[in-house]
Amino acid sequence: MTPFLAVDELKKHYPKAGRERPVLDGISFYAEKGEFLAFRGPSGSGKTTLLRLISGIEQASSGFIRIGSSFLHALDDNQRAQFRQRHIGFAFQLFDLLDDLTVAENVALPLILAGQGRKSALKEAEGMLERFAILNLARAMPETLSGGEMQRVSLGRALIHKPDLLLADEPTGSLDTFDAEQALNLLAETREGTGLTILLVTHSARAAAYADRVLTLKEGRLVYNKAGALYA
Repeated sequence: MTPFLAVDELKKHYPKAGRERPVLDGISFYAEKGEFLAFRGPSGSGKTTLLRLISGIEQASSGFIRIGSSFLHALDDNQRAQFRQRHIGFAFQLFDLLDDLTVAENVALPLILAGQGRKSALKEAEGMLERFAILNLARAMPETLSGGEMQRVSLGRALIHKPDLLLADEPTGSLDTFDAEQALNLLAETREGTGLTILLVTHSARAAAYADRVLTLKEGRLVYNKAGALYA
């Protein structure tokens, strides 16, 4: 069976002082549809760069990424942007909510940008907020929310367009233990109900424990054990 996501010999170099500095150096792994993978490793090991390449925001120096039947290197900039809009959701540590939009408007934004009517998009956003138990915040402004509430709104926005793949970069990094657990439970529940594939970058062992597999990066490479298997 062909995996949903395949990453093969992925490399990324950045120029520095006239030389090429490797950030990722031959990364290969796969993820099945509906699988939850966590990536751990020290700062600078390439975790965030890996997510940026898988999203198509940046292009690899070599190697390939296939998501479903689409090879990202074969798409131009516009096609990659359209692919992200349709198939990928993003969750970040700092939430990135727009201060001048209400909670419902923030969640509805991906649908509106994709061309859906405002009224219909807001109705779907309210349905997502109800699912996340924060419908009472629909007309609130982001500045009035707690950290846990902002993360729920951010997750709602990431999932409103029903993506196939969620890329989560330290989404619980700025939350206390209780709110972090709530956010992780929401991710796990969403995955069970939709078949969403999740790639999570985290320093937290507790967050990584929610994943089916944990892959460790060090100096731009995946770490293997003595038996030749990826560390879990």
